Amino acid sequence: MSGFPPEPRKSSGSSAGPLRGANRLAHGATLVAYEGALDWPDPGHFYEVLERLGVSKIFTAPTALRMLRRAGDAWMEGRDLSRLSLISCVGEPLDPDTWYWSRDVLGGGRIFFNNTYGQTETGTGWTSSMVGMTPTKPGSCGHALPGYQAEVVDDSGRPVPPGKLGVLTLTAPFPSMVRDVWGDNERYRSTYFSDFPGRYNSFDASIIDPDGQVWVTGRVDDVINVSAHRIGTMELEAALIGHPSVSEAAVVSVLDPLKGELPLAFVILRAGIQATPGIEEELVQRVATELGSFAKPSRVILTPTLPRTRSGKIMRRLLRNLAREDRVTGDVSALENPDAVEVLKGLLAIS
Repeated sequence: MSGFPPEPRKSSGSSAGPLRGANRLAHGATLVAYEGALDWPDPGHFYEVLERLGVSKIFTAPTALRMLRRAGDAWMEGRDLSRLSLISCVGEPLDPDTWYWSRDVLGGGRIFFNNTYGQTETGTGWTSSMVGMTPTKPGSCGHALPGYQAEVVDDSGRPVPPGKLGVLTLTAPFPSMVRDVWGDNERYRSTYFSDFPGRYNSFDASIIDPDGQVWVTGRVDDVINVSAHRIGTMELEAALIGHPSVSEAAVVSVLDPLKGELPLAFVILRAGIQATPGIEEELVQRVATELGSFAKPSRVILTPTLPRTRSGKIMRRLLRNLAREDRVTGDVSALENPDAVEVLKGLLAIS
């Protein structure tokens, strides 16, 4: 019996090199990995890798799929992607339009799309569809998996009815859950359990629908309170992305002396789409039609770029900083494209 940590595995002396373009995992699966952006040197590179290595499953963030959709479908023409059978997402809210494009265009209408949810602190993705067994809905994160107990509560900790927005909490522990903050147990307790005693606070705004499926709309800080109407930024972004000219959207709140907060939208148009006069107002009215006049953005800012992490996730915190304070504060070590900050400063100044 070996000790812990395991002893280094001794070389067998085999001259066989590693599998080119892939790494063999312990259970016989093959993980494809390469360094660099998905769309470098062009968006066709992603599809070339899928075809050449016969990729059957993709696990990524919704932003990566939105980026591919923005580039246009022509990049995948002539590629044999028939082995692809599953796309799973994690890491940020998923809009229905991206769900449908991924299933019907990228996946040829034959794949299963599985959106999941979890946190570093939970140690696992604990909401998900059971692929091929339980249903999925465009944009939802599926059901809480067996053994996990979740409730959405209001600011006072009272459970809310199905379909109402609130804070996602966990009501029972499980083995992979974080147990402490190293050397500071009181910080652990005060951070995750003080707001709702007896519950783990995810700090994510969510809805559990009448079918028991979980819809995560963003961080609690991203819930916008407009004249006593609470609305998640995911709903606003989904309404904008549903416009045929829009590829990506990010919505943050700005302070308003009359209504408390107002939405501010940043929008990237799809490849080949030119901004036309009145497009901003058209998008504002689309949100009003989809969600109600109270949800109308104060402004829609067309931009060629957004601040992102290396994995492609939009850093909405930085957008909120720029919109409210005209500067970026806090940790920016995860920011992959610092030039986006200066571009957005200029656009905000113009608007």
